[in-house]
Amino acid sequence: MQQFRQLFFSQYNLFGLDRSIEKDEKWKPYVALTLPYRTHNGDPFSLLEESFIFMERDLKVTRNNFTKYSLLEMTQALTNLQTLFDLKNCSLLSSLKWDNILTILKELPIHYTYCVFIISVVLKTNTPNISPIIIKLKYKMSFSR
Repeated sequence: MQQFRQLFFSQYNLFGLDRSIEKDEKWKPYVALTLPYRTHNGDPFSLLEESFIFMERDLKVTRNNFTKYSLLEMTQALTNLQTLFDLKNCSLLSSLKWDNILTILKELPIHYTYCVFIISVVLKTNTPNISPIIIKLKYKMSFSR
């Protein structure tokens, strides 16, 4: 729980990544968007492949119909997203404050010894008819009272 707070609530009460630990390898399992740290329903997760699947579904065409330039641009943009730190142009849509999280944990029944925090990353495109892609990162945390 302390590590989660250090990484995602380094300013104590407000959500935000602690960029001072961006290059520290011990944090990679927590911030990686790639294998071996990320899976989807137990299967290997590929942000690029999942994104293409969503785009094909939304546009009702296969990626074979995309221009070579579009494929190359999308591939380059998505393969550059290796960790949460690589999300450069992002904004925080909503977040609980750390104090709110602590209050919620204190109000849980006494037999609860862990909780799951979910951080959702929403990727949007300017292309009409393509829905945002939501990546949910789940963190199971044990806690004591």
